[in-house]
Amino acid sequence: SFLLSAMLSFITYISGNNLQQIMFFTMGGLWNVYWDDVRLGLLIIAAAIVLFIFARDMNVMTLGEEEAVHLGVSTEKTKRVLLLISTFITAIAVSIAGCIGFVGLIVPHIVRLITGPDHRILLPASMVAGAILLLAADTFARTLPTEIPVGIVTSFIGAPFFIYLLRRRTRV
Repeated sequence: SFLLSAMLSFITYISGNNLQQIMFFTMGGLWNVYWDDVRLGLLIIAAAIVLFIFARDMNVMTLGEEEAVHLGVSTEKTKRVLLLISTFITAIAVSIAGCIGFVGLIVPHIVRLITGPDHRILLPASMVAGAILLLAADTFARTLPTEIPVGIVTSFIGAPFFIYLLRRRTRV
């Protein structure tokens, strides 16, 4: 965290006239999304299809790594592919909208409480619910007297929920 913060501070320091753009990028927003970005969204959909292919393996891996191996899942390969695809999706999303925090942390937890742990349902439901939360937060951010970046709204929503999850986990 400190290393990345130092790098961000350095980039901000040397940015000159681009400081405002960098600050907006770190706060995240959809105001700078254009129709050309839809092509990148298609890459996200293609990568999500790969995630769906691995939903069964993810379900088996929730039993434990040793059990998954005994049930025929190549856990190391699966973990590498999932990490690669997740990183790819995250990189594309951040390149389009900037850093929008907590959507990917809180939405899957809430959806899991509603739908259960089956990744065949959890993955698409989380994607749809995440999109709905992001659009609702963006709509709210745009209707205020002064438009604010959507990342600020999602942080106000997500931070208390994340603290709740951490406190609940430490009690268990």
